[in-house]
Amino acid sequence: MSTQNSGFPHVHFSTTYPQQSFRLLELPPEVVSLIESQDKKTTSARLTFKSAPAPSSKRPPIASNGYQEDVGQGYLHLCSDEKVWAVKQVSTSNSVYVTLTDRRPAKRRRIEDEQTNGASPMSNDDEESCTDDVEGRAGVSTIAQVKSILELIEVKTADGDVEGRIQDMVPSHDVDNDDEVRNDSTRIVRLRDVLDNISAPTNAILDAAKKLFMFSVPESLEAGNVLLYIPSPSLLIRAWEAFFQQCAISGVKIDSDGFDTAALQGVLDDLLASENDSTHEDGGKGSGTVIVPVVKAILRRFADPATPLPGDVNDHEIEEIFIAAPATSSWNQTETCEQVGGWLLESMKRESKSQSSAKQVQLDDFRRQWTELLPDSWAGKACDVAALVKSVDGVTLARDEQGNEVLRFTTPESLEDILGLGNGLGLGLERGRIQSTAAKAAPARNALDAAKNEKKRKWHEKFGAQRAVAAVKR
Repeated sequence: MSTQNSGFPHVHFSTTYPQQSFRLLELPPEVVSLIESQDKKTTSARLTFKSAPAPSSKRPPIASNGYQEDVGQGYLHLCSDEKVWAVKQVSTSNSVYVTLTDRRPAKRRRIEDEQTNGASPMSNDDEESCTDDVEGRAGVSTIAQVKSILELIEVKTADGDVEGRIQDMVPSHDVDNDDEVRNDSTRIVRLRDVLDNISAPTNAILDAAKKLFMFSVPESLEAGNVLLYIPSPSLLIRAWEAFFQQCAISGVKIDSDGFDTAALQGVLDDLLASENDSTHEDGGKGSGTVIVPVVKAILRRFADPATPLPGDVNDHEIEEIFIAAPATSSWNQTETCEQVGGWLLESMKRESKSQSSAKQVQLDDFRRQWTELLPDSWAGKACDVAALVKSVDGVTLARDEQGNEVLRFTTPESLEDILGLGNGLGLGLERGRIQSTAAKAAPARNALDAAKNEKKRKWHEKFGAQRAVAAVKR
């Protein structure tokens, strides 16, 4: 209230309608067929209603086909293994928005649900919400009922956006922050969290996780849960180097036809023992619990499966994908070579950030390091440095004072450094260009907004006319 003293405790006010109600949901023929087909199958397909939480980062939208807008925070979707449908109100195209009514902290709520098998009562936790931050504190909230019939509208999944949502949710793991990451309880993410909070098909989520080399480590020796992380380029190159060296020690040739799965498991066992018994300058002592899972993630990405994964798998089998070593028969040589070179470049670029000026590396030295990380039969086929440099930002090919080819790393700390604004150079010129570009873009944005508003107006006029015609017929 306006007359309330600023030091007075916050007044919590909430108006809610009954939380349980029934609404008719129109199912498209494809969903009906999927449900009816379950009587003939030994396993049931997953159909899950999902609503994405608020993103923790400011990552800009990636998709341009409407997927980004449709799967935003709070909007309800029905997801299967292959497709995703937005839940909307019939004849209005309005989306259904769901909110979290349980104000308990997520970690405590998850623990209570595990202890009671999800049967724990809901609570507002008013005492705790008074001490939470502004975003997490219960305030004035009103939940409106959906009174119309609902329908399902299929939306297309954008691979890049699914990867972005996983990166926003799953913490990154580096070679030098193991203790920091493992002890940060606010960044604990499990596979169930990823599958439940990303409004996308299950297979699209798993494919994106494979491309990001997402790996798992045990939460503790006693608990059966595993925690998920995304490895940095430095950790990836560290894991690949350790795996490549262990294969040489064990006499296993990864470039041979018909890669022996049993031999692969022996290499991983030896690597785990070696890493846990050794002290590494970057990985630290006992790093096998991280290195080996990262190696398995690399194998999942680059090694062709010996047997195809069945389409119908249960949740436990999905979790096993991120724990067990995949059965492999051969390698995707070209992609593996390119990625290993990319990790090496990214690691070098990261090392150059600590220097005040651009760092350069002799091209021959980089090519030597790259080929040393690959089998001899691969090194001469796919090590195209020029193509690799084009794929990595902040790296250019140049020549030094002696005329030797070098890789030059540019690591500006901010946009002002890129434009020369930080030291006052080009201040008026560059800012003028930025303002001019923004001014030119404004009319285009206004025209786009006007077109969207016009489209929405015609959409509602169309259904308004249809309702009027139906009323006349009656």
